[in-house]
Amino acid sequence: QVWRQRRPEHRSSTDRPCTRTMAAVMSSTPRSARGGMPFLPGFATSDAKSHNKRGHTLTYGPGGAMDTMRSGEVPVLDLSVLQQLADPHHRFNMSARSITHDEREAMRESARNTYQPSIPPAWLKHDRQVLRFYAFFQEPVHENPTENFRVRHCCIQFYLEDGTMMITEPKIENSGIPQGTFVKRHRIPKPREMGGGGYYTYQDLRVGMDISIYARAFRITDADDFTRAFYETALAEQLQHGEDPPM
Repeated sequence: QVWRQRRPEHRSSTDRPCTRTMAAVMSSTPRSARGGMPFLPGFATSDAKSHNKRGHTLTYGPGGAMDTMRSGEVPVLDLSVLQQLADPHHRFNMSARSITHDEREAMRESARNTYQPSIPPAWLKHDRQVLRFYAFFQEPVHENPTENFRVRHCCIQFYLEDGTMMITEPKIENSGIPQGTFVKRHRIPKPREMGGGGYYTYQDLRVGMDISIYARAFRITDADDFTRAFYETALAEQLQHGEDPPM
């Protein structure tokens, strides 16, 4: 007769009395009140939030969906629409031809391209509109004993769409002076003598006045016809007559 020794049954860690006691303490004690007790994996805390709901503001009334956060009148249900939908013959109305998908896309594209806002922005209202002023400045000459300064004529252009300015000088052949774009197009800041801060606008430019651009004085002598018409329309102001620039 062979006697077999019976092995003790394997007991899980949760069946042990000490482990069950610790699990009960860990589950019933908040994390903030445990002190130095370590947070062992596998034990759930009772102070955790069971749900994270967030209140919604969308509700449905007699007129359809509405937002409860917006204050306003409750939309009224149009009963005539319900009566029309109750009649099945409105679906088979053949009096008007139904448009195709291509025609609907063409109408949508046409409406997108021809849309005009009620208050057009400056880049749309004044697109490709430029104010042109004729001016000159004096350049000192140090290398020639026969002349003290040289008069250089230029054109000041102000772009209404973005408030930028550009100064150009007409090119003269065999002049020996680099001419063309004198100041590139950008927003030119005002000097400190004019209050400091900000940039030049069309309200700062007049015929017969001196303006300082980067420590150089420019004398505005005349303006073109479009510039004069713009000042009469926008500011109800008539620019003075042009001056004869020095030679």
